[in-house]
Amino acid sequence: MSRGALLRTILGVALCFVLAFALGACATTSETEEEYEPGYDEGTIATEVSTLPPIKIAALESDDLLPLKVAQTEGLLEIRGLVVEVLIFETVEEKHAAFSDARVDALISDMVDLALLSNDDLTVYAVAVTQNLTDEQINASSEATNTLHGTLFEIPDEFVSQRVLAFSHDFLLGNTASGEDTAPEASAEAINTLIGALAQAVGQVNTASHAYVDLYLEQGVAAQYLYDEPTLPTYPFPEIPDREEGEALLRWLLENDKLQRAINYDDLIFVPIAP
Repeated sequence: MSRGALLRTILGVALCFVLAFALGACATTSETEEEYEPGYDEGTIATEVSTLPPIKIAALESDDLLPLKVAQTEGLLEIRGLVVEVLIFETVEEKHAAFSDARVDALISDMVDLALLSNDDLTVYAVAVTQNLTDEQINASSEATNTLHGTLFEIPDEFVSQRVLAFSHDFLLGNTASGEDTAPEASAEAINTLIGALAQAVGQVNTASHAYVDLYLEQGVAAQYLYDEPTLPTYPFPEIPDREEGEALLRWLLENDKLQRAINYDDLIFVPIAP
């Protein structure tokens, strides 16, 4: 047998072994619980982001914080060079006071809330949906939002069906709640990085929800009083709120005299450009 033929034979045998091993690995994976694979190099850290002070996010105790908590506790933020502090408030009024006083960089709320804040000249931009709400959560969210300015009015349920993560205009300009100024490019990169960490956390929670039951119950959700082993919600991957629904909401608020001026959908949305 020639040297070339021998080499081809050896390579052919080796390829068969490789294929057999790969097929066996695939079969093993299909028989076990699927795991979420990170879509980034775990050895890399974004240099701009790693120089930022902690990002401070205001929120009420709620189960929509679970992906963010997972990102914190499992190092999904740390590996990306990002530090996030979640400040929990007991009431909507306290949360908004912290936002208006620039004690936080961002808040978790809904699009109705953002429109009302913008109407009061507190510029805020939604960057991602954090949860699709159940009927019970919609009722609670509507009540909290409606009483924001001391007046009660009915809001159609479809306009408070999602919670969103939103950042202040100051943060986008590089003015952080920690008092340390940074470049606007670093702020945009930080938002991109945070969204990436949230996306990975959402994937992990949705894939293996049983592993996060204890952390879920720590969020103070009502479900813990109803079920011994609560069923965790399926969380949406972080995307900006739907444009059509957002525009319909803003029209409704203006037509029903809830806004003093017209506010455009794009006035409430920030889409950072990936580096």
